[in-house]
Amino acid sequence: MNLTFIFFILATASSVLASLDRPFFVGLGLLKSRIPRFITSLDHPYVKEHQHAIESLSDPVQFFCYPESQLRALLPPIPDDIFKKLSLENNQWDHTVEILSGFLDCPLAIEELEELQVKISSASPSKYYRSSVKAFPLFTRLFKEAVQLKTLAWMDPYPEWDSHNATSALHKYLTDQKLNLPSVTTLILGPNAEFFVAAAPKLHKISSAPGFAWSWSGFNHFHRYENGPQRRLVRSLGSAKQLEDVDLGFSFSRDSIAELVKAAPGVKTLSLEDLSDEGRQYGSTGRDNFKGILLELAKLESLTVLGLPHVNSLGISFLPEPGIGCGNVYFELEGTKYGRSELLHETRATEEAADIILQSLPQLTKLCIRECADVEAGKIVRWPWTGRLREYLLQSWPRYDGMDSEDNVKEDPNGPLLYTWEEDEEWLTTSKEHRIDEL
Repeated sequence: MNLTFIFFILATASSVLASLDRPFFVGLGLLKSRIPRFITSLDHPYVKEHQHAIESLSDPVQFFCYPESQLRALLPPIPDDIFKKLSLENNQWDHTVEILSGFLDCPLAIEELEELQVKISSASPSKYYRSSVKAFPLFTRLFKEAVQLKTLAWMDPYPEWDSHNATSALHKYLTDQKLNLPSVTTLILGPNAEFFVAAAPKLHKISSAPGFAWSWSGFNHFHRYENGPQRRLVRSLGSAKQLEDVDLGFSFSRDSIAELVKAAPGVKTLSLEDLSDEGRQYGSTGRDNFKGILLELAKLESLTVLGLPHVNSLGISFLPEPGIGCGNVYFELEGTKYGRSELLHETRATEEAADIILQSLPQLTKLCIRECADVEAGKIVRWPWTGRLREYLLQSWPRYDGMDSEDNVKEDPNGPLLYTWEEDEEWLTTSKEHRIDEL
């Protein structure tokens, strides 16, 4: 077969493909998509809904990036929020370079960007370092030109203690470039990204990255270290002079709480996921630890909203960990009743804990101990179960229908919620109080 014939076949095939349904052949992988990666990375419903039609456009970039483009008349109007949020969550630096390059070449995108989420790994220099370095000047330009950027979320999905080479290199690069985030008011940060705090003079709210980043197994043995990522993030808050809202999803002790209070004395809203970074403590040790934490929190004179973890994590309750025995304890009818009984103890313990907390923090207007309640004049107004405890139990633990049981036992819809009517009378009326240990 000679070359002339081969070229004829290829030219004919190309002509046929061009004359037929382009999106169909894109779906088959026979043609390259015209939609640039930075558009698909927006993860916007409009792009998903009209993907077929967008593929048919001669120039999707013109369509999205230039409002005066005549192509805009061919499809439904583009939503105003199309460029409000950009997510880089594919964990690959080479894709990040491609996406950022396209985004930076789209004037409308840069002008309207308000939220940037970055979730790419920095742990392996051999695999990521070269391509990550190529992205550094692109991030610098993005931070400089995205004048409407309000929220920056930066996290490493696989953080490690001593292997964050790309993040360290980026930190140095951005520092040398005099990183400035003048419009950013909210930061959501993973480990080793605390350097963004000092670059955001208008920072109002900071959160730790959700998910497992801060509870990664590699962190379990060093999160209390003086120079560990958790303590570094807390200390970095000292540069945020307008900070009012702090939400940190990792463990604290009295010492680290004291450090937080010193770094962010003007905080108004504070949420903490755990208060047991020195191990779960109960009895007198747990109560003393919690008393010390309250003494530190009481120094936050502007604090009005406080979010704390489950009452079991406070160290002042006689309650065991939920389901501490085995998941089987919640199975079938007996397990349903056990779950209700456990929930009742938790509600009572939560009420008792709230009374203790408000003695130290009477200025609060809202208190959350897993569940949230409004506060007035140092007193709880209403918990979700206040005045409707029976309904609250049934919402959490509906009547057992027997569908998962081999013996097909169903709960009597008119029977007691607990094991006996006597227990129902004891717990579901206000005639008897169940108190946890006093401080």
